[in-house]
Amino acid sequence: MPRVRGRSTADHIAAVAGALFYRHGIHGIGVERIALESGVTKRTVYKHFPTKELLIAAGLRAGRKRFPNDDRGTPLERIFAV
Repeated sequence: MPRVRGRSTADHIAAVAGALFYRHGIHGIGVERIALESGVTKRTVYKHFPTKELLIAAGLRAGRKRFPNDDRGTPLERIFAV
């Protein structure tokens, strides 16, 4: 995913992670792949997201921005809708 001008490094990493998680699943993607696809080092990923759980949460929030009109249902229903 190309870097968007004006977006912070953390936001860029989260957006890339979110896209990868949606495409391949949370367990199918590691930090190394996220770093590679983001164009940063693993160290940079961990600087912004010390744990994979924080990275997952940020990735899901970034994905949420891509689907802003999906506010219907319970949180679980919204997850399955994606």
